[in-house]
Amino acid sequence: YPVSPLMSSNNAETLLIAALGGMGIVLFPDWLIGDQLKRGELIVLLPELDKSIKTESQHIAAIYPNARHPSLNVRAIIDYYLDSFGSPLYWQFE
Repeated sequence: YPVSPLMSSNNAETLLIAALGGMGIVLFPDWLIGDQLKRGELIVLLPELDKSIKTESQHIAAIYPNARHPSLNVRAIIDYYLDSFGSPLYWQFE
């Protein structure tokens, strides 16, 4: 169904402010609006719909010089990211 938007922008902050102001709906990743969802400022529409440009899993890779044992600094960073981006992701909630 063709829709004529009241507003369009290529700036995420502008679109978020408009949505928070009641101007319409936005399609954003949950990590971008997780705080607003938790506070109830925004609500999820169509939660059963998989809404993504890429639906396959994305991965973060740690690339560092080849060594039998990575340095303690490298290992600390890898461990930090594993803790920070664990499951469920820190911006998601039940």
